[in-house]
Amino acid sequence: MSTYSAPDATQGEIAEVWRRCGWIVHDLHNAAASFRFAWRGVTHSGGLPDLLATLGPCHVWIECKTPRGQVAPAQRAFGERALDGGEWWVVERGAGDALAEAQMYRDRALGVMRGGGQQWH
Repeated sequence: MSTYSAPDATQGEIAEVWRRCGWIVHDLHNAAASFRFAWRGVTHSGGLPDLLATLGPCHVWIECKTPRGQVAPAQRAFGERALDGGEWWVVERGAGDALAEAQMYRDRALGVMRGGGQQWH
């Protein structure tokens, strides 16, 4: 019996939007089943975002959800840990959200790569 789950219906379109904006997109959806991490004294099972987008030295963790999909506690904990560590983490609910954020983070990443001194947050 497989422990893999089907990706959210929005994952493919979200990944494609980020790719069109110049990002390399890695599908991590099935890796989440065996992922474990400790955060604030609690060990979480799962929580790894569905996608990891990279552009040069910059990356964005992307949790894909349907418009009404809920972010699970382990997913929220991963996001908090990432943000506290100075990383970029977003919850995407469709192509419209993805386009605006992919462009915004692309501009930030290009600023970082050009030495523009932009902060990660």
